[in-house]
Amino acid sequence: MTGIFQIVEINWRDMVFQLSKISIWLVFSFLCCPTLSLAQSVSLEKEGLVLIEIEMEEADSWVLDSAIGGYTGSGYLQYTGGNQFNNPGLALLRFYVGIEKTGKYRFQWHSRIATGESNTEHNDSWLRFPDAAKYYAVRADQTIYPKGTGMTPNPNGSSSKGWFKVYQNALGKWTWNSSTSDHEPHSIFVEFDTAGIYKLEISGRSNGHAIDRLALYHEMASSEEALSLSTPPSEIDILSSSTQTTGPIQLMVAPNPVYDEIMLDFADMRTQSINLRITNLHGAMVLSRGFSSVRDQLQISLADLPSGTYFLDVFDQVNHHIGKFVKL
Repeated sequence: MTGIFQIVEINWRDMVFQLSKISIWLVFSFLCCPTLSLAQSVSLEKEGLVLIEIEMEEADSWVLDSAIGGYTGSGYLQYTGGNQFNNPGLALLRFYVGIEKTGKYRFQWHSRIATGESNTEHNDSWLRFPDAAKYYAVRADQTIYPKGTGMTPNPNGSSSKGWFKVYQNALGKWTWNSSTSDHEPHSIFVEFDTAGIYKLEISGRSNGHAIDRLALYHEMASSEEALSLSTPPSEIDILSSSTQTTGPIQLMVAPNPVYDEIMLDFADMRTQSINLRITNLHGAMVLSRGFSSVRDQLQISLADLPSGTYFLDVFDQVNHHIGKFVKL
């Protein structure tokens, strides 16, 4: 498995935190501020590939499941809400991708019709790249654009507000087929003209559509590598910003996802005691420990932690450091 992503606002009010550093095997640097925007996870492009496990994020009406085999990571998300055939933007999953290699990328997702016996129902979701330079679909020598962008021609069937309906018609199996435009399947492409961080948005459309993994790959990259289920997901950075700083604070996560353990490095923290809490995306605490005597490094086993996405909260009397990680 391996998110982007929603920003959580925390108002610390009278609490004042000092700027400090903690590197974690998930390696973090952190921020001292009364208002902290955190857990904006960025999947990093490397050599033209961005691979994302969709279960890194959550939204209303998207349910994490693992009943149908053949997925990667800890499971897949299945849309269980009402059909939104002409109303994109609801049940929104937002991901962020960090692009260094500019140019043309193809997008595909690994999905499945998870209910019913028809290959034309429960088979699609909405997709949008709202801040990319270009977002379009291609079939042979024809290029089409989402409705609502002011560009034509547009796809057959549903499209609105810059969203493509992305569908597949493979019944009874997982597939990378990802097309738009009814009866004339067009492949999905997006172009990034400058390096930076971009949004990738998915919205629920057809009840029963399940999505496992997202693949975004440069026209010069290997499609075989991009679509291989054995290729690991992209590494993740976590960005946080403050009302008292001029730019984002980067929380490096390497490697992320995590398998069995994390290593905390307290060399620059100069503290005698430390508290650690891990919570899941629903806010439930799954691990809480206090350490009264801290050496330079501390190893924490996660072997018994179920697969999923978690927040790591490390603090002492002065410092408070929060990051997000994925456990495989």
